[in-house]
Amino acid sequence: MMNSSKKIIKAAEVAVTSLKTSDSGAFTPPLWEQERGTVRGGDGDGTRHGADVDVEQRVREAYEKGFRDGVKDEQKRGGESIASVMQAVAQVRREWSGIQERFYDGAKENVIRLAVALAEKIIRREVSLDRDILRTVLDDICGDLKDRTGLTVFLSPGDEQFLKDQGSGEEESDAPLRIAADPDLNPGDVLVETSGLVVDARVFEQLNVLQQRLINRDGGEGAAGRE
Repeated sequence: MMNSSKKIIKAAEVAVTSLKTSDSGAFTPPLWEQERGTVRGGDGDGTRHGADVDVEQRVREAYEKGFRDGVKDEQKRGGESIASVMQAVAQVRREWSGIQERFYDGAKENVIRLAVALAEKIIRREVSLDRDILRTVLDDICGDLKDRTGLTVFLSPGDEQFLKDQGSGEEESDAPLRIAADPDLNPGDVLVETSGLVVDARVFEQLNVLQQRLINRDGGEGAAGRE
């Protein structure tokens, strides 16, 4: 038994010695260690490193492309938003211009009507204070209608009485006329009837004609000025 053990030890020593004194000059690992070493080191590390670089490059390119596409999309949306805002501003300006025109037209007509109403009050007051104004109106009307026959002049009861008291009217006119009172007329109003013709010289109607002419004239000039 002892001899066998010694032989085994010597064989192992011989095996180890032979491995250490091999002519290869280097330690040769077993085949399974060599295969595993091939996977872990050498060219394997280079391949894995190259793969990592390729993945990083692709990630970087994908990020840059996504960033560029995102910028383009934002610029496009921004341009569309600006266009929408500009259209809205243009619409507001058109609507505001229309509002201004309507406000101007409404204010203009109100001012004219107010001025005419004030003028009517002033005229009636002046007629009540100075009845000679009524004579002047009658002379003008009768002068324009002197070639017509059958003239009838209607006045307010107060104006008709004033002319009778002053002895003015029918006998002073060159044209044949008759003066009559109309309770529906106000002081200063004159209404003349003749064959086939009615002259409405009431203060209100005369001022109404003047008012309409002012509105139409100012409306035309205002529209031309705004254009």
